[in-house]
Amino acid sequence: FNLIFCLDYLAMSQDVDGVEKCSVLYWIALLGLYPVVALSLLLAIRFMRELAEWHASRHDPPVQGDPVLGRAGLVVVPFLAMAVGLLAGLLGLGGGEFMVPLLLELGVQARVAAATSGFLIFFNTSSNVVHYLVAGTIEPFMGYGIACFFMAMMGSFCGLLAGNTQYVQNHSYIIIFLVAFALLASAALLLFRGFSEINWTFGGFC
Repeated sequence: FNLIFCLDYLAMSQDVDGVEKCSVLYWIALLGLYPVVALSLLLAIRFMRELAEWHASRHDPPVQGDPVLGRAGLVVVPFLAMAVGLLAGLLGLGGGEFMVPLLLELGVQARVAAATSGFLIFFNTSSNVVHYLVAGTIEPFMGYGIACFFMAMMGSFCGLLAGNTQYVQNHSYIIIFLVAFALLASAALLLFRGFSEINWTFGGFC
């Protein structure tokens, strides 16, 4: 699915294929992705039902921190995820600022929510990375981007080691406070950028 999304995203990019916005090819590439999304959602629901039936046949107890989704949850959660993706696309964010609170609200443990959000952000941002690489936008900053990548990887590794310590596991609220602090910092930066850099005038879509 991620490969299909990247190819579709590149097909809509003006600086890659020269596709004009609101042209026939643009709308085909934009709307053609939604059947793939619907098929992926149906497959995910099927896999979740099969997994639940498998656990029920083994008489397994509920896993702590694993959300229990009924029929209403299976409908609501995809729309919430779509809203997160919409906000992330509009604001130019990875989406973790919205995904982690959503997972915590669903009852997912803080460590699991952070790890799940990081895994999803990889697929969410990979399309942008491929787009900028193909368009040549990131080429002048390639060295800086690679350095940031390794710094972020080192930070993630250190955070993983710290999260596996007995102290952090016994005080899981530390992760929640860190996530709350990161969200507040992101909100402050968004407000600063919104009132200082963004042009609030409305224009036509095409």
